[in-house]
Amino acid sequence: MLDLDGKPIAGAVLDVWQTQSNGLYDSQDKNPNELHMRGKFRSDSEGRYLIRTVQPVNYPIPSDGPVGAMLKATGRHPMRPAHIHFVAMADGYEAVTTHIFDRTDPYLDSDAVFAVKDSLICDFVRHETPTPEAAKLGIAGPVLTASFDFVLQPAGAAAQVDVLDAQRRLAALGARA
Repeated sequence: MLDLDGKPIAGAVLDVWQTQSNGLYDSQDKNPNELHMRGKFRSDSEGRYLIRTVQPVNYPIPSDGPVGAMLKATGRHPMRPAHIHFVAMADGYEAVTTHIFDRTDPYLDSDAVFAVKDSLICDFVRHETPTPEAAKLGIAGPVLTASFDFVLQPAGAAAQVDVLDAQRRLAALGARA
């Protein structure tokens, strides 16, 4: 976790969730009261974090009812590319809700909900033998690793930028009148 100047944010929280390998979120599962594939993690003193999970999978969104009719009418498929969701937050910073996508997924260019951005695509690198971090956790190879820096802006910074932007726009409109 980093701030806008690239400095680490210690003690930041990452709220993480993803589908299970069957493509279902825990709320869609047989026992919706049991939490699966979710967790909260804190960054260390250098803003680093480590999350142990399974490789994300692509899955179809529900395509019955109006959503299915819309997809059919537009000639689109119901598939979401493989991804992991995050809410990154820290005291004194604006929270960010986002996800990262697996670069090798075949649905990146045709996400049913149009959520893929180049800046959110990650390389999941395969290691035949455990990385040092995986070995410390007792995980045998092969393993996949991915790296992603979450960058948070100070609380209220977005509102300040919006006000300045609105003032500039108003000034530009006044200059044209």
